[in-house]
Amino acid sequence: METIKLSDVLALLHKECGKDCILQGISDDSRRVEKNWLFISHKDTYLHQMMHIQEALSKGAVVFCEYALEFENVYVISNIEQVQKEILKFYYGDLCENIKVIGISGTNGKTTTACFLTQILKKEGYKVLRIGTHLVDMNGDKQEIRNTTPDMYILAELFHEALQKQITHVVMEVSSHAIDQKRIGLLRFDLILYTNISSDHLDYHFTQVHYRYTKFKLHQYLKKGGKIIINDDGVYTDELLHVNHKNCIIVGNQSCHVVIDHQKHSKEGVSMQVQGIPFTTSLLGKWNVYNVALCITSCRILGISYEKLQEDVKELNSEKGRMEVICQEPCTAIIDYAHTASSLKEVLSYCKGICSGKLYCIIGCGGNRDKKKRSHMAQIAMIYSNIAFFTADNPRNEKVSSILLDMLEAGGENYMVFENRKYAIKHCFNIAQKNDIIVIAGKGAESTQEIDGVFYPYNDEDFVKELFHKEE
Repeated sequence: METIKLSDVLALLHKECGKDCILQGISDDSRRVEKNWLFISHKDTYLHQMMHIQEALSKGAVVFCEYALEFENVYVISNIEQVQKEILKFYYGDLCENIKVIGISGTNGKTTTACFLTQILKKEGYKVLRIGTHLVDMNGDKQEIRNTTPDMYILAELFHEALQKQITHVVMEVSSHAIDQKRIGLLRFDLILYTNISSDHLDYHFTQVHYRYTKFKLHQYLKKGGKIIINDDGVYTDELLHVNHKNCIIVGNQSCHVVIDHQKHSKEGVSMQVQGIPFTTSLLGKWNVYNVALCITSCRILGISYEKLQEDVKELNSEKGRMEVICQEPCTAIIDYAHTASSLKEVLSYCKGICSGKLYCIIGCGGNRDKKKRSHMAQIAMIYSNIAFFTADNPRNEKVSSILLDMLEAGGENYMVFENRKYAIKHCFNIAQKNDIIVIAGKGAESTQEIDGVFYPYNDEDFVKELFHKEE
């Protein structure tokens, strides 16, 4: 990246420059800026905005905001929300021109598919930046994040760092929030993968139509000559064909461009054929057939041979907290991140099919999120389990008892209620016998439990190991 001065950016905006400097970075988070950084101040309450501006100025940053303030190094920029993208593009240049960018969207399966695709690309010798739920992995250098898709400023920094480190591929999950809030405004994708589209985040989108429409808008960020790869297992995927038909590749059954058949499932894993080519994997779950097939199709477009892919798929490992078998004695316990009705149904129906004993499910619903899905989630847990255990899962600012009452509107009798998640897991293991399966759903590999704004250390797998005094 060439050296960019403050005067260069101001000239772009037709503004005169006072004291000039070479800009060292750009952020909209006053906690992250340093000397000679540019701080973009978004609209907020006057008090909060002033606090952020003063913090940035105290660190030696330059401030762009919409208020006329009597401070040195503060510039008034009208319509800052509209021009921020142009400022970032001018500062960083084209972040996607010299790198392959693969975006993965869908209601379920984004993280798992990103995990598999990253593994395959790394096995083939490529340097990969992976961005997704709770994780940024810069070719092995990992850091935690809160959102599935970071904001525009963080993404710009990550892509710039990736280019400096000669990363060849970016594999990233793209959430509906990120699309709607234009966090991906600087990016262009070589491949867009849709795992499935069902129903989620109605606390934000309000209607399923708006949720689907938002997901489908991702096609607007496709590079010229890019491809959209769609899992035909979803209910609403046909709608995508009308959005961008000539660039779509459908993966699924006999009528699709890429055909999956001859599936065989067991406790040892899956065998299948993709375009008549046999593949085997130790992964569990029918949905993983589609996740793997999306990855195979993507890699074929990227130039990887079927022969190499057969070996790569055979060696795939499951993502932490995704259909992860954490113990097999005294019974089998599986942890999965399933936190939507559709993903929970898939997990439990699959486990019921391979279970020779009783099936138990431990499940909660997040606080300050879509209340409508709570009773539906509980109903699915009771339909597929011998006993469902309803408990806490990131209650946030709601009372656990209130969330559980919403879940109990499903009716039914084969359930137990524990406000404390640890007690629910402990009691479930006390009654489980050999050949039984316990599915601990909702949190996956999460390392905290969020209660009243505080993130308390907690992990399902760690607690199960603690129960049996197992060491890592």
